[in-house]
Amino acid sequence: MAKRGRPPKYSNVKTLKSKINDYFAKGGKEAKNGDFTLYTVSGLCVWLGITRETLRQYEKKPGFSDTVKKAKQRIENNIEEGILLGYLNPTAGIFNLKNNFGWSDKQEMAVEASFELSQDEKAKKKNEAILAVKKFLEIHWIAIKILDRLFMFIVSLVIDALVSWLNHQFGHDWLKKV
Repeated sequence: MAKRGRPPKYSNVKTLKSKINDYFAKGGKEAKNGDFTLYTVSGLCVWLGITRETLRQYEKKPGFSDTVKKAKQRIENNIEEGILLGYLNPTAGIFNLKNNFGWSDKQEMAVEASFELSQDEKAKKKNEAILAVKKFLEIHWIAIKILDRLFMFIVSLVIDALVSWLNHQFGHDWLKKV
């Protein structure tokens, strides 16, 4: 069974467009000095006799979408100009733009860089890497050599001390006795 609901208030785009144009011609709120007329999404909805949600549904509906988007863009432009010309409180106007039109304070930056090294640059980078590894190994190889020599020196000192002690204990001919 098909889903049933209340029939749409505006069954064709021509009627909706005419009513929207009436709002911009006769609706809105005039500034105190009469130089500026403020238009809002909620004001448009009241004029059309629909809710904001219904307006969103018309915005998604094929054939009606462009008409609703253009009306909302006129309202967005009106609020923006009202702020810039000093007719609207900037804080209230910015709040409206953020909540109704997706404005935000954040900045998003995307940076992509891509480059190709020439054969000479690749060779240079490769040589730099080889030299760095070689230097690393030389530094550590010296440390290993130093430790090896130090160990050999300590061993020779220990052997000399041991021989000297044995000579003192058993005389110089102790090796013949062993």
